[in-house]
Amino acid sequence: MKRLLSVILATILALTLLASCSKDGVPSGMKLASSEKASYKLYVPKDWVIGSQESYTTANSKEKVPNVSATSYDLKTADADLEDWWKTETENLKEGFKDFKEISGEKTTLGGRDAMEKVYTAKLTGCEYKFHQVASIKDGYVYIVTFTCLPDTYEDNKETMNKIFAEFKF
Repeated sequence: MKRLLSVILATILALTLLASCSKDGVPSGMKLASSEKASYKLYVPKDWVIGSQESYTTANSKEKVPNVSATSYDLKTADADLEDWWKTETENLKEGFKDFKEISGEKTTLGGRDAMEKVYTAKLTGCEYKFHQVASIKDGYVYIVTFTCLPDTYEDNKETMNKIFAEFKF
């Protein structure tokens, strides 16, 4: 009986997963934004516009904001520490953005790997934006996914943002 129940539950789970993905592995309601050359897969809503696919990936809603970007770069050391990298990155953000305000920062996952996330606001070209950034290190490379929107639309865009982060793959 336990074995039959296990088989039934496994079948239900498999069918559920298949229903949420198309036959080419793209999550339902989304499209692949990253190039085939990228060492990651970034999926965005089907109605978003894909921008750059060269050394980084960008995509945005038809209104330009919200948008998402993903990039990776070599840390020059395979044993780089994520928390140390994040501290340095935070200092760089403080120096580079006018009116940088950190809202939160905590551990999370990205593509099934340990990651750190940071939510902050900053002014860019005179306009304030809210950023939700998630970073992870894999094989000596740091991978950074940044979701950007206007502060007053953050809560309205949270579901889309969370789906983009959840569907990121290495």
